[in-house]
Amino acid sequence: MKINQFNSILFVSVLLSGCGAGGEGVDELVENANKILEGVVNETDKPVDLLGVNICGAESSSSWKLIPAKSELSFISIKSSHIVESNVFTDISGSLSTEGMADLTIDLSSVDSGIAIRDDRMQEHLFETSLLPYASAQVQLSQPLLDSLSVSGSYSSSLTYTIDLHGFEKQLTVDTQVTCISDKGVLVKSTRPLVIDAAAFGLDAGIETLRSIAGLETISPFSTVDFTLVYEKEGL
Repeated sequence: MKINQFNSILFVSVLLSGCGAGGEGVDELVENANKILEGVVNETDKPVDLLGVNICGAESSSSWKLIPAKSELSFISIKSSHIVESNVFTDISGSLSTEGMADLTIDLSSVDSGIAIRDDRMQEHLFETSLLPYASAQVQLSQPLLDSLSVSGSYSSSLTYTIDLHGFEKQLTVDTQVTCISDKGVLVKSTRPLVIDAAAFGLDAGIETLRSIAGLETISPFSTVDFTLVYEKEGL
């Protein structure tokens, strides 16, 4: 509701109650007040929040940029059947277009397991970063749903991601939650881990090499991936 409309309604109310208007004068004031109210009602049909909370991405021509400091991409590996190791990528970037296409680029040489020699081995033998330094992912978010979100609003859906890793491109479904965290920020988060089969991306030979170098009985060919990605509007 605009301030001048509110003041107009208040002014009409004062006239009706305190000035003793009657007959045609009252009818005219009531008619005018109804017109004002009708205009206010029509405005509330638009996707705006009357409490002043902005709609996430509504009618915006701004592009969005991934904020690495607020984001995380991690994966779990399992060796010797029961030893679980957590790994993260520290160098990620990405964007979210005005059409709702979100993309993510991963610098595979930034893999961080907490143990330097393990990181070096994964870079050299698993990801082969000297030949294939980057991986990427893309997903189409629902722009109408994104535009309809008010701050703290969210929607969940099974989304199809296009994954480009180690020279192989696959489409995988991930349970995802999209949340409007501010008038200029969107959170895209996995709600269930994505299971990656190493063989599907030609990584199985690298896993065998790592197993042999480390003298391990087994390294699981399956890893689970989780992500929390924050995109913010540029230029705001």
